[in-house]
Amino acid sequence: MKNHDVVKTMALILVILCPLAIVGTVLSPEDPAPKRSLLTASELREDLLQLREAFESMHPARYKFARKKDMDQWFESRLAMIDQPMEARGFYPILATFFGMVGCGHTRLSLPDGFWQDGNHNMLPLKLYLLGKRFYVVGHFSENQGIPIGSQIVSINGEPIETIIRLLKQNIHADAMIDTFKTRRLQKNFAHQFALQFGFHDYFEFTFIPPGKKSVSSKIRLKAVSLDMIKSERWNIKHQLNCEGAENYAVMTLNSFSSYPSLDRVKEFLDDSFSEISAKQIKHLIIDLRQNTGGDPHVAAHLLTYLEPRAIVYFDQPYEGYEALAKPLSPATRNHFDGDIYILIDGEGFSTTGHICALFKFHHIGTLIGEELGSSYICNDNSQNLVLKHSRFKVRMPTRSYAVAVEGISDRHGIFPDYFVNETIEDVITGRDTVLEFTLRLIRDKGD
Repeated sequence: MKNHDVVKTMALILVILCPLAIVGTVLSPEDPAPKRSLLTASELREDLLQLREAFESMHPARYKFARKKDMDQWFESRLAMIDQPMEARGFYPILATFFGMVGCGHTRLSLPDGFWQDGNHNMLPLKLYLLGKRFYVVGHFSENQGIPIGSQIVSINGEPIETIIRLLKQNIHADAMIDTFKTRRLQKNFAHQFALQFGFHDYFEFTFIPPGKKSVSSKIRLKAVSLDMIKSERWNIKHQLNCEGAENYAVMTLNSFSSYPSLDRVKEFLDDSFSEISAKQIKHLIIDLRQNTGGDPHVAAHLLTYLEPRAIVYFDQPYEGYEALAKPLSPATRNHFDGDIYILIDGEGFSTTGHICALFKFHHIGTLIGEELGSSYICNDNSQNLVLKHSRFKVRMPTRSYAVAVEGISDRHGIFPDYFVNETIEDVITGRDTVLEFTLRLIRDKGD
């Protein structure tokens, strides 16, 4: 098998997640505040006022998904409720609900430096997976495996799982409050989100339904695990082409449009890939954009030149730094792909991924397969970074909106696939890729 493989292990940092045009200005004193266990009520209110001033003066779409009076009411009610000192952990749920109601995935809250290094953090001992409105056990972080894999969690510490899902989702920033985006976020870091909302506990009591049962629930009390026992998945930039196999198809995996390590190198990967596809006379191209949280629009635009024979426009206007993308893109003159195109998408698709998928949809390029994308044809970025003065929470605040040149596509939900494909908890546990399997069936049904 011949693989074009450009894979770099990187920390999952904000620059990679949503790097449209980041200014990166820090709007706070550079010297960190002294570490204290408690912040006074006046300090917490001052931080809220700092957040409010930044939002009202900077955000380009501040009242798009929540009315001004509702945002004003949110700030006033939170300022009134803070009447006693609290730790940063207690302040987090208050702040986070604001970011969840803005309806902008680039407007985000990050924890103070050293948050997870300070103190003892007792965490959930289970790896849980959200599917629909249910959480299932898909792994264990400790040797005590008292709850079987595949069990459905009914409650944690007496809190119904429905309440837990609602409270955690309202804290997650997402374009247009898209539920698939929020779901995918919870699938990846539920233990951390749970701790930030409900605190750290020495033990956790679970009510659950064992696999194969319908309503008979059991209870168990499990000891918490330390933070270092939580196995976080490493995130890698993955640009990969696989042309292996007797069937006439290729799979191009792009889980980021990042231009790391350089735009020229990423363009070279695309150029070499389409050269190989052409040489092997591939008729069916599967482009896997799942988990693609965005990146450099120049990368997405370069991909488009190989897929669309017409000279189409990327951005709807000449944004600073992207002026060339507001002009018609010249199709590739060599190795242009003229076969069948299938694009795999999921709720993690964000920012630049929303842009290119909107263009796919508008220009009828390929067939979209999977679930509702976590973004649409427009997003906000050119963000500035600020640190709240006393709590040291970090805030990213966009200053500009970016839209691609399409019409008739809504920004009130993510880009919808042409074919919706669901997964079961059994698929998740066994590692079955139902989206790819469905796509391969479509190819085989064509019979060529």
